[in-house]
Amino acid sequence: MKKFIRGYTLKQWNKSPELLPAEIITRLPVRADFNNDYFTDPYQGVPLNGYADLFSNILSNKNITVCLNTDFAHIRSQISTESCVIYTGMIDEYFDYCFGALEWRSLRFEWETHTVQDYQGNSVINYADENIPYTRIHEFKHYHPERTAVFNSPKTVICKEFSEEWNAGKEAYYPVNTAKNQSLLQEYQKKANNMPKLIFGGRLGCYRYWDMDKAIAGALECFENNFLKGDML
Repeated sequence: MKKFIRGYTLKQWNKSPELLPAEIITRLPVRADFNNDYFTDPYQGVPLNGYADLFSNILSNKNITVCLNTDFAHIRSQISTESCVIYTGMIDEYFDYCFGALEWRSLRFEWETHTVQDYQGNSVINYADENIPYTRIHEFKHYHPERTAVFNSPKTVICKEFSEEWNAGKEAYYPVNTAKNQSLLQEYQKKANNMPKLIFGGRLGCYRYWDMDKAIAGALECFENNFLKGDML
């Protein structure tokens, strides 16, 4: 297990595995068969034309106005106190870090185009060795092998993923789920509970290490609990 977990964990979290909760490690499947899938869900996949198209279709609804390059802090005073706010940014940032800053991990990506039909034979391969600086390589054509024109192209695009420390100005990707951060999170959640028209969502708002399916399930559950019952209307 040391060969598979220790190096990857050090790169991903910049912390020894002993300092992290066990559930981070228990997310990894251990099998005694030849199933090499990461997930065992009976139905797995990505949106037909990718997530960009999925969200573009959602946001094209006439009832939705999209404001780009807009910092929430700059428009906060313009929002009515009677409005329901669903905030999917960092929960500690929303409260101006009044209890202190939560720890986050960020990512850096390096994109490469190679003149080969198939670079690695799979959509994602993780690299657990400490001496390899990136944590994984993505090769996107493997998500849609049925698209033969693309899959059989003599070129392929890959992306190397590097985990790094988060600081202001970077994108926050992963919450660092230590006991200290969970204690700090509880203070922010108590403050949020006193604001009935405010909902925190997503990985950043909930400070949760969610895969995409869990994030979507969480959003649907939030809708059912807060809007179908009319509590937020």
